[in-house]
Amino acid sequence: MISLRQRPTTRIFPLTVLGLFTVALVFLLLFHQVALLFAVPTGHDQSWYLFAAQRLLSGAKLYGPQIAETNPPLIVWFSLLPLLLARLIHGSATVALRLLVLVMIFGSVAWCMRILRLNADRHVPQPHRR
Repeated sequence: MISLRQRPTTRIFPLTVLGLFTVALVFLLLFHQVALLFAVPTGHDQSWYLFAAQRLLSGAKLYGPQIAETNPPLIVWFSLLPLLLARLIHGSATVALRLLVLVMIFGSVAWCMRILRLNADRHVPQPHRR
């Protein structure tokens, strides 16, 4: 049995120049994507789905005479989340949409890092016993 003091430590990236460069590059790309998220204007598709979701909240019938939508209803239902968040924080629906996208990006990165850590723990080379 291995005690906690004897347990080998595992790292996803070794602390080498290449490892530090890789981590710095990932953070730089993440910062770039976050900056683009707030610098680029909202596209027409996102605006339409926010508008359709706003109409749905106002009582309009989806796929009725008020809202003509060719896609399945899940995208309109998903667009209700930024609207409800905007009402909660008394802000703009587009800002709430961008905040939700940002939360999903960070959640996805955190989930991937957890998967990598769990996978790295399983593949720790065991010392040879004589």
